[in-house]
Amino acid sequence: MRWWIVIVVWVLGWNASAQIQVMTPWWTAIGTTDTTELGLSVAGIGDINLDGFDDFAVGTEEKRVWIFLGSAEPDSIPDMFINPHDSIDHKFGEKLSNLGDINGDGEPDLAVYCRYAIGDPATMYSIYFAGAAFDTIPDLLLGKVYIGEDFIVGIGDFNGDGGNDFALGDYTFSNPGQYNDGVMQVFFGGTILDSIPDWQNLTEPPDGYFPKYCTGLGDLNGDGCDEFAVCSPSVKDTIFSEVIGLVEVYYGSSTPDTIPDFRFYGSEDGSDVLGSSIAALDVNGDGYKEMLVRSDRDFPPDYFYSYLIYDLVPEPDSIPDYFLGGTALHVVGHKPTVIDFNGDGWDDLATGFSQTFTGAGSMHVYLFGDEFNESIDLFMYGHYNDCRMGWALANIGDINDDGIEDLAVGEPGFFTFIYQSKWGRIHVVLGDTTYHQSVGVQETSNPIPTSEILLNVYPNPFNSQVTIAFDLPVGGEVALEVFDVFGRRVFSSFTGSETTPTTGLIPSGHHQISIDAAGWSSGIYFVRVSVMPKSGSGTTPITGNLQAMKKVVLVK
Repeated sequence: MRWWIVIVVWVLGWNASAQIQVMTPWWTAIGTTDTTELGLSVAGIGDINLDGFDDFAVGTEEKRVWIFLGSAEPDSIPDMFINPHDSIDHKFGEKLSNLGDINGDGEPDLAVYCRYAIGDPATMYSIYFAGAAFDTIPDLLLGKVYIGEDFIVGIGDFNGDGGNDFALGDYTFSNPGQYNDGVMQVFFGGTILDSIPDWQNLTEPPDGYFPKYCTGLGDLNGDGCDEFAVCSPSVKDTIFSEVIGLVEVYYGSSTPDTIPDFRFYGSEDGSDVLGSSIAALDVNGDGYKEMLVRSDRDFPPDYFYSYLIYDLVPEPDSIPDYFLGGTALHVVGHKPTVIDFNGDGWDDLATGFSQTFTGAGSMHVYLFGDEFNESIDLFMYGHYNDCRMGWALANIGDINDDGIEDLAVGEPGFFTFIYQSKWGRIHVVLGDTTYHQSVGVQETSNPIPTSEILLNVYPNPFNSQVTIAFDLPVGGEVALEVFDVFGRRVFSSFTGSETTPTTGLIPSGHHQISIDAAGWSSGIYFVRVSVMPKSGSGTTPITGNLQAMKKVVLVK
């Protein structure tokens, strides 16, 4: 018997100053057999029994969906199960999706995926209405449709009729004589639903494996109809056949057409494979959702992957307005999940990454607030090789009725006695008001920060001259860098202060420098200040590199 335990050394590197907070599960449920694979999928389902507590569903490999009901003291014992309604049961529960309230009863509804048989590409979705009508008998069946690798997502009110709609897509769909054209369908919500799509688009480009992912964007132009976006990282450019990725945005209408209203690709040189995940959240507090797209771009150059965030109001463009980065240890994960995890009224972002170098998996949370920062604020790591924590991740609502949304994260590869047996487990992590942003909180009682770099760039926007001011909590070797939106370093220097004669290091405290950007092009830039603390700097030592970053806009 082999029992592998991962011992993780947290070398925080780029944001050691961030004081990343550790998340601890409230409870953990384990599968009942060595083939259960509990945690293959998870979805919040609202308050299905109308007791004031939100509930959630968890998928397994044993063709059964586990239902957990919320309570003042939620526990790890499933309260009910959903089984396949007939022999169409292969992979039942492998995927779950909260569609929102598609039938107008005030509660979100659940879609459960399954296939007809082993080797049969045809799949179907069983949809269960939550609320007073909830039971284990599906209320709507979508199938038999030849949907292979697919998604099903709630997208809001696409046609403006007052109902919440949902989209279904398959990037492997092929017309006769063609290969992987892809198809996307929209079903209009309402009190009367059927399995006939109300809108369908055979997507482009051919052989592009498009679309793979989808998200609703809300009403961006105020016309009463919601928008949505789709993407795929597998689309190639038409000239050099480089895999670069594609994002398309469709604006809603009472009579929506199938022509994308906005589209853009990743970098033509293949350095930015765009579209391996997508979500929408309001990071700047303007009341509109921004579009978040995962990219393989190492942006800035020493980051591993990025989430690029696009402000689509008043008009969309292909230049990211914000970004979230990561490192080899803290990898920017998949499964982007929007949640207000600390109850402050701001959207936050949770991501799961099951493909860590050991296969143990991880989960990270970014907290947003009055001042945007790109740092990871919370983390939780899997403990055992190949257990794949983060494979599934969901906002499960407020399961204990404390006013704060909660998370569930799946670990389907978890084993108890025999290595690589697959009992699986699901962790519930409760939201908490004590969670806080790790960067950007200034101490008013002390002009010199104790563990963070305070960075200010002004004026912003600027015309040609910009001043960069920052306060260092500790002396050391300092680098000031400016990157353009393509991750290219356009400035790298520090000449704003003299080094301390006795140490040859930049001292702690306030520093500033002015940069002449007359030769730069108009656009968005990112300013980053880094310090490597050294012994003899005259303050309490802090381990690792400290960094701070700001976005600035050059307008000529």
